[in-house]
Amino acid sequence: MREAPRLWYLKVKQCIIDAGFQELRTGKGAFVVRFPDGSVSGMMVLHVDDACFAGEGKPFDNAIAELMSKLTIGQEDKWEF
Repeated sequence: MREAPRLWYLKVKQCIIDAGFQELRTGKGAFVVRFPDGSVSGMMVLHVDDACFAGEGKPFDNAIAELMSKLTIGQEDKWEF
């Protein structure tokens, strides 16, 4: 179906926003979660059906935990920068 990728994106985007992330106005598919002072706690970038995310702190940890409780992740790799 030609609409399937777009519908998937809209569903995942809403899950990401519901978890506490905000989509950047300057970059569709790029999301940030912030500390109460407005500084960035973490970031997630979507491309087709892949995501890359990194961050630290309670806002990021809470947002990722919420997101993982809603989505089924096929494979997850972890690295330290």
